[in-house]
Amino acid sequence: MAIVPTGYYSRSYVIRQLGDMRDQLDALQRQLATGKRAETNAALGAERNLSLVYRQQTAEISSYLQTIDLADTRLKVIAATLTRITGVGTEAKGALDPNIFLLQTDGKSTGQQAATNYLQELVALFNADVADRRIFAGKAVDVTPVEKIAVLFDGEGNKAGLRQLVAERRAADLGADGLGRLIVPAVAGDTVTLSQEADGLPFGFELRSVTSNLNGAALGGPSGSPPSISIGLTAQPQSGQTVSVELGLPDGTSHTITLTASLEGGPGQFALGATVTETAENLRAALVGALERAGQTALAAASALRASTEFFASGGNPALRVDGPPFETATALRTATDTDTIAWYKGDNSPGDPRADSLARVDKTITIAYGLRANEPGFAAIVANLAALIADDFSGGTDADSGRSSELTRRVRVNLESNTRSVNATSMEIAGAQIALNQARERLTATRSMLMELTEKVEGVDVHETSVSLLSLQSRIQASYEATAILFKLNLADYL
Repeated sequence: MAIVPTGYYSRSYVIRQLGDMRDQLDALQRQLATGKRAETNAALGAERNLSLVYRQQTAEISSYLQTIDLADTRLKVIAATLTRITGVGTEAKGALDPNIFLLQTDGKSTGQQAATNYLQELVALFNADVADRRIFAGKAVDVTPVEKIAVLFDGEGNKAGLRQLVAERRAADLGADGLGRLIVPAVAGDTVTLSQEADGLPFGFELRSVTSNLNGAALGGPSGSPPSISIGLTAQPQSGQTVSVELGLPDGTSHTITLTASLEGGPGQFALGATVTETAENLRAALVGALERAGQTALAAASALRASTEFFASGGNPALRVDGPPFETATALRTATDTDTIAWYKGDNSPGDPRADSLARVDKTITIAYGLRANEPGFAAIVANLAALIADDFSGGTDADSGRSSELTRRVRVNLESNTRSVNATSMEIAGAQIALNQARERLTATRSMLMELTEKVEGVDVHETSVSLLSLQSRIQASYEATAILFKLNLADYL
């Protein structure tokens, strides 16, 4: 049995003991209320370092998860936007019919109106503001990346727009006589000759080949400097026999002129004359007419596409323009300047991969890249093709206008299909970034949960154990108070 000391010192001891138990009671009540072993890290004793490490790692992971949430929001917007851009390319291809040529009251064709609607949507997508951030402007997130459509086409002040560049290029490709910078000299010795104006000329038709099933025809070229072809008639052709000349066009495609021998002649034909010489003259005349028609249709359409491509697909660098005036006899291209030509893309254009313009650090060793620029080849190509169709002028409603509209629309449709595949490739890159982001989120979330459990083990208390200790201590305190009360009632006489 414990001996309870008496007297002054015994009373001090009892009071101190009651105070200690009261402090223990307060600590247990605080632990029960907060679920924590101590109010400060230092009070954890030897495990305080573990607590610091776990908390630091948890805070770091929480920071990564915040970055992931922000990047995830942007990536979702980007993915949806890219899907729509692809949809615009696909829908435009379906809406443009090369076999339909109808003019509206404003002089625009129905195809041009459809292309205008799609281009307006594209520009809106490129210029979209996502939480004060222009996602298609590269690092320049506060800059509207694409110029206004009206300025793109018609220019501003002394700066030329696309329509002027298309007109200059068409003049240079057709030449002064409309023959696509080809020369067709007079027949010499029953031989029809066709040659380019000069070597390496970046404009007009390019002679690629000549083929024929004409009786006794002697074909030559392309050869020489400048390149030329020749069709020598050594005998009278038979009706129905043909000769074909393949011509290269400014947009990289080709156009084949095929002329058929006939008794009377007509479109796509040359008349059989009374003599071989007369037939050769008729062949030359038919060839000139065919070149003029091809110049107003196939060549003019390809010219518009080439001009538009050089305007939009410049990668943010100055566009190329015809070195003129005069444009009909121009022999070279020149680099546009900031003072004479509109720049369609105004966002960041620094060297390097556009994806690296926007980075999200989602782990110590993982960085997600998801930057975009509106002037990337796939985007720019879709814009360039739609713009080429819009920039042309079919308001005359002539056969040449109809033929050029058909040629241009057909080319635009083919190009939109390949351009859309390019945008799909970009979409796959963004999808890959989303996958990596989600994987990082899952991994970090699991790691953070584990760290929080470890922290709880170090800092936390067992509620049931604490409750039992609290009840036990309350009983001890109650008993001590009662014993102390009895002890303090004793006086010295009672003690003696």
